[in-house]
Amino acid sequence: MEYLGYHWVERFKCFRTNDTTYHTKDFKDRAYKLFIRGFIEVSDTDKFIKENEFYITSEKTALQMMSLSELNKHTNYKILEPSAGRGDLLKYILDYTNDYVAVEKNRDNFTELIRRGYKAKNISFEVYAKRLYESNRPLEVFDRVIINPPFSLDSQHLILGYKLLKKNGIVVSVLSENSLYRDNRHSARLREFISKHKAEVLKIPSTNTEMCLVKVRKQ
Repeated sequence: MEYLGYHWVERFKCFRTNDTTYHTKDFKDRAYKLFIRGFIEVSDTDKFIKENEFYITSEKTALQMMSLSELNKHTNYKILEPSAGRGDLLKYILDYTNDYVAVEKNRDNFTELIRRGYKAKNISFEVYAKRLYESNRPLEVFDRVIINPPFSLDSQHLILGYKLLKKNGIVVSVLSENSLYRDNRHSARLREFISKHKAEVLKIPSTNTEMCLVKVRKQ
């Protein structure tokens, strides 16, 4: 359904199209039949985006994330970007520091990061954190963690990013709004985490999917 431009809204249990029209769940069956019969084509670019959960961070969202991160140009920050994609957040992070770690699992995206002049690690965020733990170095090493994660892992990456913060550090992450409303253990843990740490949850306006930003300061 994502290929067809329909986004599931967990809060209302329905699909939403890019023009903000809402459809009940049984609409899925009719649209899917059109898809498998070949009436609706999907480009290779769209396939890559959906299959790799690669969603470019818009300039407006990136600037909002920088503002929430409370960065200034007179402080030497150590910043982690654990889902670096092709550098759409990194180019703004570099306005504030050169002391950064960029992690990108997808090989194509990693290659593009290197081509654009960024330094990066071609591993998953989970593997990076595991290696940091196994190195016997302190885990709480970053002043900021700024994330646009795969939506299937957004709550896990938010919580993992928080664990890698120094005291008074800040994590800012894009989050699928659906993650707040699902009836599963990851969403339950996310809601508990947001409540316990008094996280700020802010809606991202003018987006085609239900997205929000979460900001958490490590006390």
